[in-house]
Amino acid sequence: MNSDSELDEIESIEDSLDEDINCITKISETYASFLLDLLLSGRFSKLIADNDLQKIRACLEDATHLISTGKEAQCLQNLRTVEKNARDSNPALSHLARCVIQSYIREKDWDDETAPDRSPLYLFLLGIRKIIPDIGPEFVSYFKAKL
Repeated sequence: MNSDSELDEIESIEDSLDEDINCITKISETYASFLLDLLLSGRFSKLIADNDLQKIRACLEDATHLISTGKEAQCLQNLRTVEKNARDSNPALSHLARCVIQSYIREKDWDDETAPDRSPLYLFLLGIRKIIPDIGPEFVSYFKAKL
């Protein structure tokens, strides 16, 4: 699947969610679930140490819940620290931390008027591609199935 067809598929997914007032939260939670599935299936294990993946996993599990668990601020602070500290030493870990930070986006964080896209879906795809460049078709399929 090329970038243009992936973009068309993303727009189709966004079209199907237009009437949903919680679509940003659903997209973000689905993204967190997608990242968690990738982590649990070992897709990051050759790039990132197990102890770092365990820290990421805890935050991903938190991000998959619509109801606030009260751990968001701590997870986000930990993720920002990991992202910053790993930029030079482990770019894959830094990018994954950034992806997980993005999975915490909710309606209140996404301004339709100033955002370049209707939803963060394409932004999410660009982020995960920095770690797994050929993830596009799998990403689109996952979101089509879940949303």
